[in-house]
Amino acid sequence: MTKPILLNSGQMVEFASRGFLRMDGVVPDKLNQQFLADIGHVDEEEITTPQVHYTNVMASSAIPVVGAGTPLADAYPDGSAV
Repeated sequence: MTKPILLNSGQMVEFASRGFLRMDGVVPDKLNQQFLADIGHVDEEEITTPQVHYTNVMASSAIPVVGAGTPLADAYPDGSAV
């Protein structure tokens, strides 16, 4: 059995505020492709570890930081995959 890769407390806080889950087969492909383009997606072969990939996505993505209490209708730009 391999040891699971876990987030530290700082990474968990950031994931809770800016994180995302990949759900292939649940999200329509067109919407998924738009989202991946928005976040600066790279091919899976280029991902060395989940932590490095997450750090790179958060550093380069177009996903805005939304303040607590912001209504969903005001949180993201119109036409955004998010």
